[in-house]
Amino acid sequence: MLSAVVGGKALAIFDVTDVDNIRNAVDLTFANGHGSIVSYDWSSSSCLTVGFESGHAYGKALRTVKSCVGSS
Repeated sequence: MLSAVVGGKALAIFDVTDVDNIRNAVDLTFANGHGSIVSYDWSSSSCLTVGFESGHAYGKALRTVKSCVGSS
């Protein structure tokens, strides 16, 4: 995973192991009341903790689901 803070209010997360879909970022946005993102940490490849100016912290478990939709 590759991640970056966007505008202090969101995180863009890219799965760099999937070269066919690397341009498809997942954007995590948060309530304005928390203030700007001051730090974030990946505690594992799928667990993220985000800290805000207000002192609030947010934890998120992420998983990648690959599926195929269509007819055979």
